[in-house]
Amino acid sequence: MITIERVTKRYGETYALRDVSLHIPKGRITGIIGYSGAGKSTLLRLMNGLERPTTGRVIVDGVDVTTLSRRALQQKRQSIGMIFQQFALLSTKTVAANVAFALRCAGVPKEQHPKRVAELLELVGLSDRANHYPSELSGGQKQRVGIARALANDPDVLLCDEATSALDPTTTASILQLLQTLQQSLGLTIVLITHELDVIRAICDDVVVMEDGRIIERSDVYDLFACPATELSQTFVREARGLNDVTRLPKHANGTRLLLTFTGPEAYEPIVSDTTETFGPGLAILGGHILTIQNRPLGTLLVEWTGPKECEGVLIDALRQRVTEVEVLSHERLIP
Repeated sequence: MITIERVTKRYGETYALRDVSLHIPKGRITGIIGYSGAGKSTLLRLMNGLERPTTGRVIVDGVDVTTLSRRALQQKRQSIGMIFQQFALLSTKTVAANVAFALRCAGVPKEQHPKRVAELLELVGLSDRANHYPSELSGGQKQRVGIARALANDPDVLLCDEATSALDPTTTASILQLLQTLQQSLGLTIVLITHELDVIRAICDDVVVMEDGRIIERSDVYDLFACPATELSQTFVREARGLNDVTRLPKHANGTRLLLTFTGPEAYEPIVSDTTETFGPGLAILGGHILTIQNRPLGTLLVEWTGPKECEGVLIDALRQRVTEVEVLSHERLIP
């Protein structure tokens, strides 16, 4: 659906993107994550021609948008919807009028507006807010108007620029659920940029990690959580898996702290109790949880071994036979 080929974007001497190549499959939800300044928004804006690359090509559904004339680009954008962080609603127009404005810009005949507006507002759950103004809406409702407006042209692609970063967690969850439902019902290809891995975990199929204008990792979402390959990904994953606080707990003077990762059915097995039966007391559970990612379990358990040192190596080998990964945490890692 979307192919980025060797794209560089430069503003004067400053590089926003450096030799970026990426393929985004049709009908999937792809998340792009990175800190501010990583190049996420620039990459997204290239996809609908709001920015043009300094070098390279951007191909959307077989069309190289970097070669289009202004008129042809405007026509191409009709198949690409965009949702913004700050909603970008017209404050003097009602909800219905905001959506109708998008239809007018798309060249939809005026007599078709009432029916299409009603359909779109029902789709996003705002039929009862048609005559309200943006100032009368909550943040989540405003974003739902933005989504309805982005869908006005029946797009094939929906680009989301930090669409939930201005919302509280509960509202964020409802908006993400709506996007997932729309993707499934309409067959959309969604590209979502964010700096929160929990957003990626909630609805994305694939994840792209960016740093300093480059793509440093591309992965299935579950695989990224289970085995992040880069230091930045590991930072994001530790925060999303709730490991930062528990790994900083004061360490027992003679203890060895182990971080266990479970994938698949093993996440529900009594591995620690089985190990205790074999090696005796000395393995303490400090914290852990099970996340569900793409309908698959991913378990994390932080334990500390305070038993005999001569048993430590055998214990670790035994655990590695039962779990996906055993990481021995150093004292420096525990208490930064």
